[in-house]
Amino acid sequence: MLREMLRTSTQMLQEFFVVVTRKIKVPLTNEHALEFLDTWSECPVVLLDYPAIREAAKLTADLQLSFWDSLILVAVRRSGAKRIYTEDLQDGHTILGVRVMNPFR
Repeated sequence: MLREMLRTSTQMLQEFFVVVTRKIKVPLTNEHALEFLDTWSECPVVLLDYPAIREAAKLTADLQLSFWDSLILVAVRRSGAKRIYTEDLQDGHTILGVRVMNPFR
């Protein structure tokens, strides 16, 4: 049931791997990080192609967002999800039809 509710993208999987293996106080081993990725890859994964990159670049210019945040928003919209949980964007805003929700508020 949960797997049908969650979505991810190739970018999110990449960022997760880098953060948990290199940027946290006690990094995970590559093998342990890959176990997480294997589990999350069972959820729908949005593949980011050139049209997604182009759309994100335009969104970056139009809304003055970071390119990486814009690419995440494009992936969320493409996945069909209606909301994203993140602390990186302004809580309560709707962008590309996606409602931004800060899970720490």
